[in-house]
Amino acid sequence: MVSRVAILTLLAVILMPQPGALATDANGLFWLFQRTGYTTATSSQTALAMGDSKSWPVVFSLASGSAQAYALTPVRNFSTNTYWNQIGTNILSGTGTLSAKSSSDGRVGVSIAGSPLSFSSGSAIIGRRSTGFSSPISNVQGIAFDEAGAVVPASVDTLAGSGINQFSLPTVQGIATSAFGSIGVLTSSNGLLSYFEKSPLTGWSSAVVTSGTFLGADLAIDTIGRPFVTYSPWLGGNYGVAASYFDIMSGQWRSSTFNVPGMSSPVTPTIAADGIGGIGVAWMATVSGSNSLMYAYKNGVKDWAIHTVTSFSVSSGTSSSTLLSQQRVGLDFDAQDWPVISFLANNSSFGSTADIWIAYDPIVVPEPSAVMLAAVGFLGVCYAARCKRAR
Repeated sequence: MVSRVAILTLLAVILMPQPGALATDANGLFWLFQRTGYTTATSSQTALAMGDSKSWPVVFSLASGSAQAYALTPVRNFSTNTYWNQIGTNILSGTGTLSAKSSSDGRVGVSIAGSPLSFSSGSAIIGRRSTGFSSPISNVQGIAFDEAGAVVPASVDTLAGSGINQFSLPTVQGIATSAFGSIGVLTSSNGLLSYFEKSPLTGWSSAVVTSGTFLGADLAIDTIGRPFVTYSPWLGGNYGVAASYFDIMSGQWRSSTFNVPGMSSPVTPTIAADGIGGIGVAWMATVSGSNSLMYAYKNGVKDWAIHTVTSFSVSSGTSSSTLLSQQRVGLDFDAQDWPVISFLANNSSFGSTADIWIAYDPIVVPEPSAVMLAAVGFLGVCYAARCKRAR
């Protein structure tokens, strides 16, 4: 039987004309870059979720209070000269944090967190890459999907009994579910970053992850039920990037601050869990004076591996753009558990707008044909190297 990867590779060779750029970082990840052909304001956020068996990326952007959706499709878009198409226009309204999730049944969802004054604000929408989106869901601060694909919203009803004090003006930073039926919610309020979890067996419990000055945060739960939190703490001279997880054996939170020499001015990091016990964190930072797209990965008891995805600029074929600082990037894992990141890069020809890009591996996400034809000899080597690499 022909494997799905082989089918996708053949499809990519036949269909995709826009070349990407292949790069490898110091820790052995291979990166390709693909320009979507769409632009947004330079102040935008992006979020990403992998739809349709986690093989086709959907990117969301939020600018001027309105969210848009774009997807990689088999249908060529002659106006952008890419295979990216806009699948949702003005799908949500709001100015809060943009977050996207993918479900086990191939759907994707995106949310905009609302006012911290009440959980009765914010909105979300669910859909499919191929068929579009349903009606928006109101009064939710975020969404997750459970193992069966059911939507789990961060709403007043979902959070009833959690002990979260709405009068302390909390902001929901993230919501996630575990394979064991637990629901985790991350909030920030009055200098406290707090984690609340509802277990099917024991109900709600809570803990303070960290305190002090920090930028926005994000939450994921790994395959064995451990909550992971990422945030940007103030380090005395600049903001850094940190991650904490709950150690089930010791009953304590373990924290790591990512040491990237020369790093300053990071923005809100994004976190996601893969299907093999790993956790990834992505963020844009200024490193030694240049903007750099960064990625960190941890699996099991191993320490975090830090990756520089690209620095200063990004190129694909004849397109080249300069990376933007102060943006929230998107992150999800594909069907082979390799990271896919959405981000913005400035193209001077568009003035105050920015190009929407993705960075990804060449194994699952369909490729531009020119790259595939040039890189097909590398695919087996790359895939074997990844399988052998200590994750």
